[in-house]
Amino acid sequence: MNNFFGSRCGCQPFVPHCPPPVRPQCNATVTVGSTTTLEAGEPAYVTNTGTLQNAVFNFGIPRGLTGAQGPQGIQGPIGPTGPQGPAGVPGSAGTAATVTIGTTTTLPAGSTATVTNSGTTSAAVLNFGIPAGETGPQGPTGATGATGPQGPQGIQGPAGENGATGPQGPQGVAGEAATITVGTVTPLDPGATPTVTNSGTTSDAILDFGIPTVAQGPAVADLEATATLEEVITSFNALLSSLRTAGVIAA
Repeated sequence: MNNFFGSRCGCQPFVPHCPPPVRPQCNATVTVGSTTTLEAGEPAYVTNTGTLQNAVFNFGIPRGLTGAQGPQGIQGPIGPTGPQGPAGVPGSAGTAATVTIGTTTTLPAGSTATVTNSGTTSAAVLNFGIPAGETGPQGPTGATGATGPQGPQGIQGPAGENGATGPQGPQGVAGEAATITVGTVTPLDPGATPTVTNSGTTSDAILDFGIPTVAQGPAVADLEATATLEEVITSFNALLSSLRTAGVIAA
């Protein structure tokens, strides 16, 4: 006691072998001052910044060595949203986006209109589906429009029934008598088809004959240039008969 506190406040020195009634009484105090965390491995210390009677102990305690990493704890709840940060540096100018109209489809009346993008986010191609409107009430009859141009002629209809015979008309003026003249007679190859052509007019016919030749056969009389129609027909029929007999033409 004497070595730690010394003699203070008139206390008498400690007498080790004195009986208890004669041991001196002192009112000393001890107070904890500061506590300093030291680096791991440094020695601990205690200093007294007070007095011997009123001690103020300041402790220096080294931190413990880092232990092994423990298991990861469970995730805590999401914290509140922090304040908005400062605006970032403006980015470089991007490629301008394009929007193109794609298809437009008419949907049944009452359907839901649709818009789909068959392109990309930067080159959109919008396809629209638009429902048809409901049929409205019939409007009033409009004014008659102007007459349109005449259309093309239609196909001929079926022939109607013959009408009653009308009265006989007056006799016409006597026309000029028609003439028929034999023109040329041309021999054709055996087996060829006989021909008759008119090199004149309908009222002044000039008949040109093409007659196949035969090795043998009945003779045909020559016609005069002034032969009548009946004589020409009779002679031509005789010619056809002889050709059939000779087997030049089919019977």
